[in-house]
Amino acid sequence: MIKARDFLVEVISQNARALDRMADASSHVQAYSSGLAGQSDALKVISQLQSQVTTQLRDVSGTLRVSAEQNEKLLAEYRPYF
Repeated sequence: MIKARDFLVEVISQNARALDRMADASSHVQAYSSGLAGQSDALKVISQLQSQVTTQLRDVSGTLRVSAEQNEKLLAEYRPYF
């Protein structure tokens, strides 16, 4: 009877240590998951900014193309005088 009790005490003690390690691991996983969520949010913001920059570059490119065409027309018009 005493051996059985000692065995159960040891099993309960081992279970308590295992539960402590699981709780510790769980807190590490939670911290890692929070970090990943933060990285995900940051990447979303970066993606949105890249999209805005792409749109702006496309607009500027079109404006530069129109400006270059106008400059070419003006140069063609004034070239005979130079």
